[in-house]
Amino acid sequence: MTVDTEIAATDAAVANAAVLRQQAKEIVSRYAVWSSAFGVLPVPIADVAGITGTQISMIAALSKLYGVPFSKSWVRSILGSIVGGVAPWAVTAGVVSTVFKSMPGIGLGVGFLGMAGLSNLATRTIGNLFIDHFEAGGDLSNVDTDAMRESLSEEMQKKK
Repeated sequence: MTVDTEIAATDAAVANAAVLRQQAKEIVSRYAVWSSAFGVLPVPIADVAGITGTQISMIAALSKLYGVPFSKSWVRSILGSIVGGVAPWAVTAGVVSTVFKSMPGIGLGVGFLGMAGLSNLATRTIGNLFIDHFEAGGDLSNVDTDAMRESLSEEMQKKK
């Protein structure tokens, strides 16, 4: 292989990586919108189930894009570990938003907006964390849930 051939191969790999990342970001954006939609469901608990299902589907799509074997049970465990340890205010905000949705008038609006925003932010952040993980050569068997939980918590604190 000549130097020119090596440079061309490197340029092609960088271009392919950029295209792959763009496709991954589009997947995350699409699922974040769906997550927001589930966040405004007027049925408490159904919203959380919808958001969780959306995040699982998003990770399945990212796994497929990056050629990483997917396991729904592993992803459920991973998400439970990541989201379950997020800053207490974020969990409280989600619970309060869900409770507000059951109140007529202003409580309903506050609950819808709060949960929609919270679910969108969490889904985008989780998606971006998985993109970084998959791009670094990781798969579902070696996810550092502690690091992801910390990153999610930090991102949620910024938006507080």
